[in-house]
Amino acid sequence: MKSKLFCFLGLAVLPVALFGTASIFGTALVNVTGVADSDFAVVLVDTNGSSFDTAALSTLAANADLKSSSTYSGFEVLVTTAASTFFGNDIVVAINARTFNVVSSTIASGDFFGILTFSGGSTISDAATSYEIWTNPKWKIPADGATNTFSDNDLAQLESVSAGSTGTVDTVEEPSPIWEPVGWVYLDYPYAYSLDEARWHYFNEADMQWRVDLTNGVWGTLADADGWNYYAWPYSYSVDQGTWHWYDSNTQWVLDLVSGVWAQLGAVAD
Repeated sequence: MKSKLFCFLGLAVLPVALFGTASIFGTALVNVTGVADSDFAVVLVDTNGSSFDTAALSTLAANADLKSSSTYSGFEVLVTTAASTFFGNDIVVAINARTFNVVSSTIASGDFFGILTFSGGSTISDAATSYEIWTNPKWKIPADGATNTFSDNDLAQLESVSAGSTGTVDTVEEPSPIWEPVGWVYLDYPYAYSLDEARWHYFNEADMQWRVDLTNGVWGTLADADGWNYYAWPYSYSVDQGTWHWYDSNTQWVLDLVSGVWAQLGAVAD
């Protein structure tokens, strides 16, 4: 297996590391658990230098750019690649002649690096999915001017093993539905009839929605808004009181008595 892989790698030209640079090269992962053809892989360097902190990578934000270092706090993206099928049956993750600066950059010789693999090949983190974190004690940035390859004596190649750690991408919370009254609404608290929608709504009485009388500056609650009111949110005109009101940005839940859907009353007022 390994002789076959290194025979393949020998067909490429090994990188030459110049002063101030170092290089890594070769096949890092071979037939490891959970990695399929075309899966996306990113090589990360832990810029702290003392270890590769897998705990700091236990979660990632959803819809983040997996190619960007800004996605991984405390880490730098060294290279991105994809798993591929080799000789028809082996799934490999290879790094092809990657040379980088180890003098005038955040990456230094001796820093630890690891590989994250994501199913499906997308370069954007998909919400509520998981990924593998691959590490090895030998995976360190080479010395200035050196080129290291993935082998037993150098960087170590991982073959037919499971990842030492996994991480998860955060879920994306769906925004709460909003009911924004429009036009004429008849209020008989805790109920309201929307003439525009031709349906009744029910206000959760445990909530407190404040509004201010724009004529005298007196604050009151939604319970005071009986009778016909004309809404142009966040304002309403009360026929009974003959004045306009402005609604504060409180949390007031309201139930659509036709659809059975709970929503928050109005968009947040500025």
